[in-house]
Amino acid sequence: MGRPSYLALLRATADSLETGRPIRGWRPAVRKGELDWKQAR
Repeated sequence: MGRPSYLALLRATADSLETGRPIRGWRPAVRKGELDWKQAR
């Protein structure tokens, strides 16, 4: 299932980055100053 728009995807991504909650099974993480996405468990 995709997102209804690019704006919705950007909002969901921003929310995930702010809260750490997964988005579509992926969780944001920072490693050595770079953004990475890990599979949520």
